[in-house]
Amino acid sequence: MRKGYRILSGQVFDYKKFTKEDIVLMLEKRILFNDADIVAINKPYGMSIHSSEGSKSGPVLTEFLPKLSERLDCEQLYTVHRLDKETTGILLLAKTQEKAHQLNRLFTEHKISKQYLCITRGVPDDREGVIDIPIEIGRINGIERMALRPEALQEYRIKQSTNAKRAVTQYRVISESKNAALLQVSIFSSVFYSRLMNLFFID
Repeated sequence: MRKGYRILSGQVFDYKKFTKEDIVLMLEKRILFNDADIVAINKPYGMSIHSSEGSKSGPVLTEFLPKLSERLDCEQLYTVHRLDKETTGILLLAKTQEKAHQLNRLFTEHKISKQYLCITRGVPDDREGVIDIPIEIGRINGIERMALRPEALQEYRIKQSTNAKRAVTQYRVISESKNAALLQVSIFSSVFYSRLMNLFFID
């Protein structure tokens, strides 16, 4: 693929071969939880959440929500957070606007935690640790993507002259094999991580 990922044949859906109804049915089969006005769905690879993320190379989830809500016998489905197009995993949807506001508030207050599983090329020297490097949107070969800005970090404060935002990632190696490792990863905002450090010491 153009982004450098190694994708095995048959590993990823070729959405061009499916009708809109086929994709809605596929999403329905990926529902993991459906109760208390909350729907948890296993979002497939290659599907954007919103059209602003770019739909030229793949489908957009929000385009299928009206049909999916019909199959679930609810008036509407609301997105309350997002996963990147290339990220698979649990995505929460709300069946009512009230539940959407409630879930949004829980995410904002960091009462819902997100954990990721990542496979790395190479094994980290440290079995666990914290990566604290600011990031900002940059352009690589004309394509927008997040870029590291380590020079923006000075005594844990970001310089006012840059648009970089602090990004804190905590990782732990779960297993490893030869030149690859499986990591459990948690992502924190700078404010939440500062509060966390007041309670726990991470070596």
